[in-house]
Amino acid sequence: MQSKLLHQGGGQRIFAVILATGDEVLSSLQEFVEHENIHAATFTAIGALSDAVLNYFNWEKKAYEKIPVREQVEVAALIGDVADDPK
Repeated sequence: MQSKLLHQGGGQRIFAVILATGDEVLSSLQEFVEHENIHAATFTAIGALSDAVLNYFNWEKKAYEKIPVREQVEVAALIGDVADDPK
């Protein structure tokens, strides 16, 4: 994983984070957030992934259904939030 600070001002920072082939997305983002001492953030991403499990919420069953992905696929948009767990 590589990262670069692109902009800083007004109490906000904007980073580019580049994952290498084989990097696991969630653990890599967790490592980055901890290293940069980030407590709340939004993120957007593009790229590709393979060997992943996506979760789809089935409203009728009120449960997540796992969708395994075992080939390389393009990620057109990955959008999410990061927030501390209030303890």
